[in-house]
Amino acid sequence: MQQKKYEAKATLLLKNTIASQAFSTLSVDSSSSAAVTPEQESATTFQLASQPIIADQAAASLLKRHQVAAAKAAKHAKVAAENGSNVYDITATAASPSAAAAAANAFAQQLIAFRRSTDRSDILQSERLLQRQAAHLQAQRTQLLAKDPTNPALRQMKAQIRTLTSQANDLSTLATLQTGNATMIQPATPPPAPSSPKPLRNAIIAAFAGLLLGLGLALLLEQLDHRMRSSSELESAFELPVLARLPKSRALAKKSSVPQRLPGVEQEAFRILRANLRYLHAGGELNSVLVTSPTVEEGKSTVSFNLAAAVAATGVRVLLVEADLRKPRLARMLGLSRNFGLTALLAGKRQHLEEVVHQIPIAQRVNGNGSLRTMDVLLAGPPSRNPSELLDSDRMREVLVEAESKYDLVIIDTPPATVVSDAIPLMKHVNAVLVVGRVGKLTMSGAARLREQLEKVQAPTIGVVANFTTMKDGGYTGGGYYTDHREREKAGV
Repeated sequence: MQQKKYEAKATLLLKNTIASQAFSTLSVDSSSSAAVTPEQESATTFQLASQPIIADQAAASLLKRHQVAAAKAAKHAKVAAENGSNVYDITATAASPSAAAAAANAFAQQLIAFRRSTDRSDILQSERLLQRQAAHLQAQRTQLLAKDPTNPALRQMKAQIRTLTSQANDLSTLATLQTGNATMIQPATPPPAPSSPKPLRNAIIAAFAGLLLGLGLALLLEQLDHRMRSSSELESAFELPVLARLPKSRALAKKSSVPQRLPGVEQEAFRILRANLRYLHAGGELNSVLVTSPTVEEGKSTVSFNLAAAVAATGVRVLLVEADLRKPRLARMLGLSRNFGLTALLAGKRQHLEEVVHQIPIAQRVNGNGSLRTMDVLLAGPPSRNPSELLDSDRMREVLVEAESKYDLVIIDTPPATVVSDAIPLMKHVNAVLVVGRVGKLTMSGAARLREQLEKVQAPTIGVVANFTTMKDGGYTGGGYYTDHREREKAGV
């Protein structure tokens, strides 16, 4: 898309000036003019050709002929010559071939004209010098002739006057014959093709530069991006085992109110988490698990809800406690009223756990007694002005004790531990703490802050759940080694 530009070149041969030759040939006595070497003459000529006056005169001559584009090109014409060489290249660049050629030729012609004018001026100056010398010598001879007509010096003086006059006449003739002692070896002609742009060359350069720039940006972004890209990085950051790898899933993003409606891959991931919690816990009986995360939008509420459903599917009595009093979500997701919940128990508006617990189905199949499998949910309840104080109260500890006595497992969904302090007092009253980290979002600094917080309160942290993993990272477990829930429904199991 760049505008095409054309280059035209005129070549000149510039010899030494006639003026310097005249002084040596005619033996002009010019003490003011020092001897000039060919190298000095060439350097002087190059400096002369580079002066703006030549370009201005060339542009003016072109403007008289109404060649505006060529005049503009002549203003920026370039002069080049090898060291010590008398061959000069005049290069002009324009938007059209004819304008470029006209500009180069006009510049070359003006350079020749300027040299011719300069040589003529120097020769005429030498002529005037000889004439003054002849006139001065003639005056001396006239005075000597009046005093001593027989003086032998009169004849010698007459011969000198005749020589000076002859030389002055020769210089006058030489001045009229001046050509600038320059020859146009090769006039500029309109170029057949543009000198720029060069698409192929530009494409190669751009591709190479783009590659280098891309690599540089990639390295820079990698240095600046401290997000963890795999479950192994989560494992290293917390120095804890990864208990489950959850895939990036649309089904989990929908937060369905029927947990067992999840596709087989997602169900299998939560079954693995359930099994690891049961068999990897080394602290005795596992009655309560607190689920937290370093920052928001890590997926801890989704993990809490589906983990509770996976445990309840085995026939275990499970209570899911929504202890995230600042941003509760379960009531909307399950379509339940949040008029009463955990805040009602903690504020004394309800006395018993049974008054605020909701029972929800977690599977379509029936167990041996012919009843639907369910799990119990304790919603957060109405918003509170002091959630931290409520969760750190003696009443909250009493609620946990009561829940552990009535259920086989209590799963507590809490706010991010590094964002607010709500989850910290609860960590001392549970058997295990489970950390949920989102791959591709959680940063090294965020993981370090949570780890420092957990170590500070000596929380019984048992492992990490890597959320939003990819197939390469092992997020898609099962590999087809399961039966889809639709097929199970058809079979009546």
